[in-house]
Amino acid sequence: MAAYTGLTDISIPLHTISGRRLTLPMSISFHASGRMANEINGVLGMRWTLNCGGLVTRTVKGFPDEWSNLSPYVVNPSNEPSFDDLYSACPDGRTPGSGKPFYNSEFDIFSYALPNGKQGHFILKSQNGVKVPMLIPYAPIKIEVVPSANNYGLLDRIEITDVDGTKYHFGKLAVATENAIESIPEWDHNTPIHGSIPTAWYLTSIVSNDVTDTISLTYYSRYENMETAAQHAKIFDRRRSSSVIYVPEECEHDPYLCDMMSRLGPMYYWEQSPNFEMEMVTNTRYVPTLNGVQFNGGSVSFNYINDFLDEIIIKRDAIPYKKIKFNLTNTGDVLYHLDSLTFYGEDQNIINEKYSFGYYEGISGLDPNAKKDWWGNFSMYVNNLLPYQPAEPVSYFSNWGGNKDVGFVDVQRAGDADSKVRGMLKTITYPTGGQTEFVYEGNRYNYGDAAGLRIAEIKSNPVFGKTIHKTYKYGINENGYGYINEYLRPGSNSRKELSVVESNAMHYWEYTALIGGDHPFPWIMYEQMGFRMRDYLSDPYITFDFEGSQVKYDAVTEYVMEDGYPKQKTQSLYSWGDNAQLIDFIVHDQNEPIYYPRKFSDPQNACLKPVMTGKTTYKYSNNQFEPVRKETYGYGFLEKDEAWDMPVYAHTSVAWARSGSDGGDHYNTMKNYHNTDCSVYGYGYRKYKSGSQVLYNTTIEEFTPAGTIVTQKNMDYEDFNHLLRSEEVTNSKNEVVKTTYSYPKDFESISPYNEMVNRNIINPIIEQVQVNTSLNKEVARTKTNYNLWQSNTLIQPATIQRSIYGNALETEAAINEYDIKGNILQVTGKDGVVTAYVWGYDQKYPVAKIIGSSYADAISQSGVDLAIVNNATLSDATIRAELHKLRTLANCFVSTYTYKPMTGMTSETDPDGRTIYYEYDLFGRLSLTRDKDNNILKKYAYDYQGQCTTCGAMSSANWQATGNTRAKPCEANTAFYGPYRQREEKDMNPVSPTYNQSRWIDFLTYNEALYERNEQYWVNTSTPPRCIQVGGQNTGEQEQEQVYLDPNPCHNYNNAIRWKNAGTNTNSCPLPPVYSSSDLSGNYYSSLCSSPAEPDPIYVPVPAGMFTSTISVADADQQASQYAQQYADDHGTCTVPPITLNFINNAGGGFTITLTDVNTGQEYSLQSMNGSNAYLQNLPQGTYHIYISPSETDEIYYEVGCNYFTSGAGDLYLDDITINSTCNTITAN
Repeated sequence: MAAYTGLTDISIPLHTISGRRLTLPMSISFHASGRMANEINGVLGMRWTLNCGGLVTRTVKGFPDEWSNLSPYVVNPSNEPSFDDLYSACPDGRTPGSGKPFYNSEFDIFSYALPNGKQGHFILKSQNGVKVPMLIPYAPIKIEVVPSANNYGLLDRIEITDVDGTKYHFGKLAVATENAIESIPEWDHNTPIHGSIPTAWYLTSIVSNDVTDTISLTYYSRYENMETAAQHAKIFDRRRSSSVIYVPEECEHDPYLCDMMSRLGPMYYWEQSPNFEMEMVTNTRYVPTLNGVQFNGGSVSFNYINDFLDEIIIKRDAIPYKKIKFNLTNTGDVLYHLDSLTFYGEDQNIINEKYSFGYYEGISGLDPNAKKDWWGNFSMYVNNLLPYQPAEPVSYFSNWGGNKDVGFVDVQRAGDADSKVRGMLKTITYPTGGQTEFVYEGNRYNYGDAAGLRIAEIKSNPVFGKTIHKTYKYGINENGYGYINEYLRPGSNSRKELSVVESNAMHYWEYTALIGGDHPFPWIMYEQMGFRMRDYLSDPYITFDFEGSQVKYDAVTEYVMEDGYPKQKTQSLYSWGDNAQLIDFIVHDQNEPIYYPRKFSDPQNACLKPVMTGKTTYKYSNNQFEPVRKETYGYGFLEKDEAWDMPVYAHTSVAWARSGSDGGDHYNTMKNYHNTDCSVYGYGYRKYKSGSQVLYNTTIEEFTPAGTIVTQKNMDYEDFNHLLRSEEVTNSKNEVVKTTYSYPKDFESISPYNEMVNRNIINPIIEQVQVNTSLNKEVARTKTNYNLWQSNTLIQPATIQRSIYGNALETEAAINEYDIKGNILQVTGKDGVVTAYVWGYDQKYPVAKIIGSSYADAISQSGVDLAIVNNATLSDATIRAELHKLRTLANCFVSTYTYKPMTGMTSETDPDGRTIYYEYDLFGRLSLTRDKDNNILKKYAYDYQGQCTTCGAMSSANWQATGNTRAKPCEANTAFYGPYRQREEKDMNPVSPTYNQSRWIDFLTYNEALYERNEQYWVNTSTPPRCIQVGGQNTGEQEQEQVYLDPNPCHNYNNAIRWKNAGTNTNSCPLPPVYSSSDLSGNYYSSLCSSPAEPDPIYVPVPAGMFTSTISVADADQQASQYAQQYADDHGTCTVPPITLNFINNAGGGFTITLTDVNTGQEYSLQSMNGSNAYLQNLPQGTYHIYISPSETDEIYYEVGCNYFTSGAGDLYLDDITINSTCNTITAN
């Protein structure tokens, strides 16, 4: 639940698409924020949304940011722009043929949403002439924009790389995905953009960071039309810069003047919405609609009827194994509703699960578009939209004014909860038969009803079990009030300012007059006239691009009742800082005041989204709610970047109707008017900030009968990517444990971490260090070392190291090999045991685990055919038979597995060869487990509570051990025994068909004789002898390969290979030269002494020639040096050196100071006479009781050792004071 908005999360999971490494969840959700007046049908009817994928949208400001006709322009908020700058930056009011460039001075606002839930905004900031995304709020993701090669450079594709290196492609990748772009038509004859401007790019592919897995999405396109109702009033008045006066007789000579006068009349001109009716504005969009998903091992098809989603079919390869059916109707409403949702399995005629939905009363028999409240929600009581209000026109004759009323009386646009709830989801009936009911109420603020609905109650009624009833109260004191932006509050002056657009108009024209009395001749007259224009709008003209919900609550309290009895309550507190502010456009009018200056939104605080600041949980006890846990959260802001843009609008509409002139004349006239009379263009400067709002601290208080337990946590973040750097936890014992995290960016100078940063794989924790700072002691350290694999295409862990209590790191596991899909093939454990893994089914599932063999040996020595185990179309029996070859490996424990792809494991065979089989029902659920003899071990029934599936009498065998055992005969030759023993079992189930029959079962008891090797059975192979080497150097000896051929074919070492020492042969294996070490005898020092102890010298004899090397003298000397140092470490001693104790006498008089060693009892003393300082040399370091006797009786302040402060008059006794090389001063003040 997004509690601060009053909304609750209503969603139904459909399926999770699983590829090799990637997943893509599918769900539907209902947005119960209240019915809008201009609701339209989606693919699931009203308000239900299919969630599968993601998208990037944008709001175009000025010209499209990437348009290829743009000339470079840098916004400088310190300078005033020229008319030329403004003209080129504004898409309105341009003159054809002016030849001026196009500037983009205003950022488009892009918004992104990833399938994993991450979302945010970004702008394209110009950096060294390149468009670089700046994220709002900041996130350490990488965004790249790809323009079209032809279509005016408009964006074809946007690529987002997440912090784990996963790439998301939005928009057109190829011809097959060109329908993944949403656009709006654009036919601006003042610019060369003719066609469509892309406004949204839909997700078309996800690629894993190792490029071994891809999920692709395809779309078809449909048109979507949305109508918006409006009313307006327009007033023209206040004539200005005019060369003419109103002379009706001149109309026959100057029709342009007559048209102007018919508009203005003697005083003013006004109009109200034509025929005083609603004006409908239609917004047409070209919308991509998902019709397919392709992934490793399968696909999903989305089938539509009349643009409504009818069914989703999920396929394993090309075979359907799951279907989801959607049933929509429009009974009782002008729009469609999703009535039910049914799930089918492999048999797509049998229903597995069904959800049903009920709704509040709909709307029928009327057009709701024009019936909107102040917020755009539907209200059945609305008849007109433009409220009655006075205007003040000004006469252009004698400069006197009068009132003119505009709008309609009795405009009722207050929110109405009964209207807003029309068509909202009321109930969900689950496959269990249980039902959830949603009760809504209107949002409120301290002036009355606000936008939309909020949840009031949620009633959950299961078929069996307790009824759960949740109610919600809003506001700190549960007064029900929320907060809205003051600029949008109905009746406020600020909202009124946003509903009146004041602008200017200037007309230039010509007419031909006849001059000359009886013999008139034509004379061209050049005229001009300007006037003010005011548009009174029914709704504000401004949009808040980064604003979220229109209503926010600083507190939401949830009460929970079970079967009518109070259980608990939870109060959540919220704060935010993203309330948008407004800035006036800069407009200079030399002659007239501007009463309604145009405004634009200031996005500086857009990063400060609503956050939870506290949460308190109460339990109901003793007829009251008692707190059991309180959580408090503190936040900070990390600023990353900033950018400025310059919004521009056409304040004066200049009309040009003079012949014989070109666009340059028109442009120069506009420029002159702008600079001397009134601004043709208004402008402003706007700052965008990028940064992260991060959680800095938490405090958790748990209230127990024994008292309050307080846990505090402080967080810190690294500067570049704003990832968590450290956490400090203070527990109830007041101990502080700090955990520090390091990431690939911290090791960027070395491989492969530089490549990880290049691929934006930046969030794996490379090293984690935990320190108890109260004890100044390292508690634990973990490090994961990565490496490049498979010709540098994969980046995966190589080793995992751990240590505790400050010891050296030890390798817990080493990953020795990966396949091309990034699957682990071989691991060496801490104990040195090697484990190999074999992958099958197109390298998607692990099919074998081999303990005791390398991967290469397991494959080569067993002869297993990887092509067979990777062919998912083969039967389980075929794949099991192929995997059985791995069981011929000597001295290994082999476990093997088979699967039904996208369903589950079908068999599991342990190292003893015992197999368990798993069977699934038509809906992909586990139904049976069987043993190797097809006996049922378990049967699974999927009943909802209250249902009962009769399993019937179990006729499967009940095998019981008899106590008899035997050696297992060797299957290859029954004259010999195999390595295992067998136990006898008898079926004790009277209804079993094998009742009273016996069987022999293997169990792990080895035949030791089969592990004993006789030398007589080792036989030389044809492989030539080889030299024995140590450290890469010949020893002078040879060895011969031998194979073990025992007459018992089941002997454990049969066909084993060894190399046998064949004796010395320096001719074939010449010895390397030998180097002797130098004489390194001398004094050495232990390296194991801990401060403050220092090592004592110890003489170690290391005569020349004591060590030898076949590499070099330096290597021999290194061995000698290591020996000497090890000897010093083993036998050397450490001594704590004495120190000099300093007494600083700033107090005057004399002092006698006696120190008694706590451990030895030895006393030491020093004296200070007549205010002098004193020194005590050769004092052993340690802990002392100190007695200080001053000659004076005044109050004296002492500083003793390290940071021990005390005071007193007369003699002073101090216990357990540490005196060492750094804490060796006593000061008297």
